[in-house]
Parts: sequence; C-alpha cells; structure tokens
Amino acid sequence: MIEIFEITRSWLNSWNDVKVLGLNYWATVAFVGTMGFTFIEGIGLTLQTKRIWSQKSTLALSFEWMAVSAATFVAVFLYGLDTGCLSTTMNGLALTIIYIPLLGGMWRFGKLNDYDHKLLECLGAAIVLDLIMPLPTVRATIFWGCAMLGLRCLSREPAKMNAEKTVGVVDPVMLVSFIASSFFWSLYGWTLRDWNMFGIASSNLALLSWTMKVWIKWKLDEIEKDLKILFQDPDEYDG
Repeated sequence: MIEIFEITRSWLNSWNDVKVLGLNYWATVAFVGTMGFTFIEGIGLTLQTKRIWSQKSTLALSFEWMAVSAATFVAVFLYGLDTGCLSTTMNGLALTIIYIPLLGGMWRFGKLNDYDHKLLECLGAAIVLDLIMPLPTVRATIFWGCAMLGLRCLSREPAKMNAEKTVGVVDPVMLVSFIASSFFWSLYGWTLRDWNMFGIASSNLALLSWTMKVWIKWKLDEIEKDLKILFQDPDEYDG
C-alpha cells in the first residue's frame, strides 16, 4: 500500500502544475479552475449528448461547432502533455471522451452535408499532424488555430437557431456551463494580462452570451405557443 502511494505521489509530482500547487497563487487558481470547469462542462456536454440520443435529433444544433470544439479539446490534451500540465491534460482528455458519443449521435441522427464531411477530414488531418509531429510549436499552433476556428463556428449556432426558429435539442445547461467557464478564463486572463487567453475567452463569452439570448428568445416563443394552445377556446380549436 505504501509502495502504491509513493508511486502515485511520484507520478503527480512529475507534473509542472502539481509541483507549484499551493506555492504559487495564480497557478493554484488555474489548476482548481481547470479541474472544476472540466467537471461542470462535462455535465453540460453529457446532458447535451443524452438529449440528442433520447430525441434522436440534432435539430438547431450546429455540427460544425461541436466538431471543432471536440478537435480543440484533443489539441488541449496533447498541449497539456507537452507542457507537463496535469489539469490541462485531464481537461482535454475528459471532454474529448464525452464528445465521442455526442458526435456519434449527430452523425447518426443528423444530415451531414459535403461541407461537414470535408470539415471532419481537415480536423482529422490536423489531429494526425498533431500526433506525428509532437513539437511544442506545432501543437501550440494547432491548438490556437482550433480555438480561433471555434469562434467562427460558434457564431453559426445562434444563426442556426434563428434559421430553424426553435431551440431544437440545444441544451441550456451546456450553454451555461460554457458561459461560466469562459467568464472564469476571461477574468483570469485579464488579471494576469495574458491577452491571448483573454482575447479567446472573452470572445467565446460574448458569442455564448449571444447564443444564450437567442436560445431564450425561441424558448419563450415556444412557451407562448404552448400557452395559446392550452388556453384556446375548444370550439375555436375544433373549427
């Protein structure tokens, strides 16, 4: 038992962020925040996955956004390994695993077009390149490239809900979990004057807030329609 404890402690101490845990204030905040929001985002993505499979639908949910997000977390996982950061590695690994059944559901129940298939091919090629060229500069470039592309793809989500005129299967808990995470990293980036992090996180926060606003708009519209049917005069309804 003692031997197992020593092996575990030695393994944990091999990670750069664990070494300074409790010694460096901001490193500790980043570690706790990353692990905490990994759990919170995991709940949101799990609920989104369950909604897709239970309703057998991908209505109003952007495949482009979900696919690029999944690829980003693969890049996060590999980037974490390169930098020796346990929290980043666990964040990327855990969320990548959750994205697999989510994308599987979208593949099965959604209608993917040629663009979606080409996007998957490009993302797959980027991941393969990330794996066969384990250079920090290459992985950092792919990571930031996916993050920037993710902003463009995220902007498609509110547009998709507006086009469908419904919230579809988009899960509000997933949106709220992403908003909370983006707010944390925006604040963290601003405090440390890490403008790359602040730029990406705050842009995500703005787009996610817009997406949430559109979701609320169409959800209220659906509730209003349901109430009209509920309180409609039976004679008028029959007619």
